[in-house]
Amino acid sequence: SDLQLMMETPDKFLRDIDIASASKAGLPLNETKFGRDQEMIALQNSYQRSMSGESEVAIIRGASGSGKSVLARHLGSYISSEGGIFLHGNFDQLQ
Repeated sequence: SDLQLMMETPDKFLRDIDIASASKAGLPLNETKFGRDQEMIALQNSYQRSMSGESEVAIIRGASGSGKSVLARHLGSYISSEGGIFLHGNFDQLQ
């Protein structure tokens, strides 16, 4: 589970953050989608098929930290640039 992984490797997940400066500057997010080009192409193709009248559902899944949210944000940007509307949801297992 996520909690067990955090307990076993706290240095990977827990850091001291200066909340005052983070709230002004924002938390740094890595927006690079390493190794996700094939997935992005498949999602773009799915979107294009849906615009041609076909029914499409896409689910992005994977392990924690595997880049799902970054991939979803890139897909959302692509769909918005094509004039579409992008909706996504997130399930936080730790809550």
